[in-house]
Amino acid sequence: MKLVSPLIFLFSILLSLPVSGCRASEGVLQKKYGVDAAYFEGLRCLKNKNYSDACRYFTNAAQECSPVIARCALKERAELEDVSARIKTYEEIYRRYKDKKSRWELCEQYLKYRQPKKILDLTYGIKFEPEFSDDLYYRYEALSQCHEKIGSQSLNRWLTEFPFTEFHKIFIEEHELEDDVLLFRKNVYQRKYSKAIDYVEKVAADYSLPLLYSEIGKTLLYASSDYRASAKKLEALLPEVSDNDSSFYLCFYIGRLNSKAGNVNAAIQSFISAMKFASDKAKYDNALWYLLNESLKLPYTETINFIESYAPQLHDPAYYDDFFDTLSASLLSNQLWSEYLKVTEIISSFASEETTSKYFYVSGRLLEEGYLFKPLDEAKNLSQDYFKKAAACRTNLYYFLLAGEKAGMSQEEMEEALFDFGSKTSIKVNKDAERLLEGYADYGFAEYIYDAWNKYSSEISMECACKTALFLKQCGSNEEKFYPQSLRIASRKFNYPDSKLNRQMLELAFPRDYTEDVEKCCSDFNQNEYLLYALIRSESFFDSAIQSHAGATGLTQLMDSTAGDVARKLKVKEYDLTDSATNIRFGSFYLEELIHRIEESELRALFSYNAGITNVRKWIKTATILFKRKDFSNDLFLEALPFTETREYGRKLLSASCMYASLYYGKTFSQVIRQMMK
Repeated sequence: MKLVSPLIFLFSILLSLPVSGCRASEGVLQKKYGVDAAYFEGLRCLKNKNYSDACRYFTNAAQECSPVIARCALKERAELEDVSARIKTYEEIYRRYKDKKSRWELCEQYLKYRQPKKILDLTYGIKFEPEFSDDLYYRYEALSQCHEKIGSQSLNRWLTEFPFTEFHKIFIEEHELEDDVLLFRKNVYQRKYSKAIDYVEKVAADYSLPLLYSEIGKTLLYASSDYRASAKKLEALLPEVSDNDSSFYLCFYIGRLNSKAGNVNAAIQSFISAMKFASDKAKYDNALWYLLNESLKLPYTETINFIESYAPQLHDPAYYDDFFDTLSASLLSNQLWSEYLKVTEIISSFASEETTSKYFYVSGRLLEEGYLFKPLDEAKNLSQDYFKKAAACRTNLYYFLLAGEKAGMSQEEMEEALFDFGSKTSIKVNKDAERLLEGYADYGFAEYIYDAWNKYSSEISMECACKTALFLKQCGSNEEKFYPQSLRIASRKFNYPDSKLNRQMLELAFPRDYTEDVEKCCSDFNQNEYLLYALIRSESFFDSAIQSHAGATGLTQLMDSTAGDVARKLKVKEYDLTDSATNIRFGSFYLEELIHRIEESELRALFSYNAGITNVRKWIKTATILFKRKDFSNDLFLEALPFTETREYGRKLLSASCMYASLYYGKTFSQVIRQMMK
């Protein structure tokens, strides 16, 4: 792969130098940032609790800095001021920027410090549209504080016709509104469907509004004890509505309820009706997605017929990726090899690259393994054609790597192709935002970077993202929380690049954090380092503080029961899974143990790490029957696994292992694929 660019190499050297306490570096920074330096000097004073100097710097920055940095300076200054001065600062922000956010921030200050008449002036003439729902909330609250009458028709429409938000909930609670429809909407918003269902009959009788029909349908779906009867209730409402949106929601939830009731044909017909009433592409895709998933309950010939009929009408192909993944596993687990090939041909021009790369690769492998009865030369030629098509897709790393290897691409060709990986995005670079991010890095304010990145990520170039991710990675050696922040920035740019990737960005997207701990564990347990790094990246994204909903903890996401078993085997009496070194050691030991317990197969051990070794052994027995051989290939085994999560887990781990092995350990992608697939 190509060497790091001189600019980035120089930047990495600069970042390794102290950012404070050095007069020479201060002069360099002052020269680089000019008037913008005042903001960063203000942050330094703030950090040292020198509030008066901080306020002075922020005032200077607000007057002289570039717009993005000046806005940050004003916000920081506001936090140091008394109420009167703070409000004036927010007024200044609004005068300068005149956007929704600054208007809402100013309204919040006026509301908090009881200056309602200013809110009324600020929101005068505001449009009565969902886009301005927050403005309307502030206006209604201001009228209430002024003890002025709120237009009942206007308020009622805001409360019943607009999408329900946290502001609706706050308004209802603060004003102790007890109207049935409001209590119904509040309960639906809070997902308290068992309470919301008590209001369904009343709301349905009194209102005929699209969003309320949607919420009624959702409530019946999640709280009803009789799905068939609930579907009938919605069907009875259909003749009373005349607008397309109301008809869409009623048909859509009739379909969902019939699906729950096991009435497949009725569900499908309802989804088809919903598609006819869909007022936008998103609604159409939503109804079609449910139709296709419902069709999986029918004979596969009918599912394929639906795909053939509707494939040209997929508005957002990526929306259907999970359906096609489920279909793929179902076709394979039912030995429907020819049907798999037919679906591949149908969707080749309509599905997303993510999906087509999967179907091309798997079809190629079915031909190669002899599961499809075709003359040898024809099967070989067709499989190679499919592998080349799969390798041409640049949005799914797993299928690109496997298909590239099967298509005979050299390591150099695959490495070069990686620089063009990802779903390409077109951005308009915000130079001021980039200057802010780079300033945070140059002045050593790592804690500000990730929030700023999230705010401006769609306007940040590859070069700037690389610099900030590199800086956060270096900061991680002192504060571990910066490791995952660096990786998230790099990973987003890796998957959605605005220009060609470079080796530096690849290394940031596949980092080797906690190097000493990983090296020691892999040495002690005779484990490949690239495999352990891939495990940590996929399990926790190098976030040592992460805990799953299931209770798994830390970098290698260990459950307490598993950790206890490992501790006994390692003869460790006291341990803390939140300690990075301990977590890595336990996870490394457990993974290596799984490899030895399941036929020395790294990939099957990873399946076991995710889904449990008992499940994997059961799946192996099933696969022996499915593929009619004991030495079935692990890549087809992965595609037939019944757990979506485990299939995707295997893909991520193999892809990451290939990247780590190639970037840092001098191995080719082919070597790693063959090692893990055996």
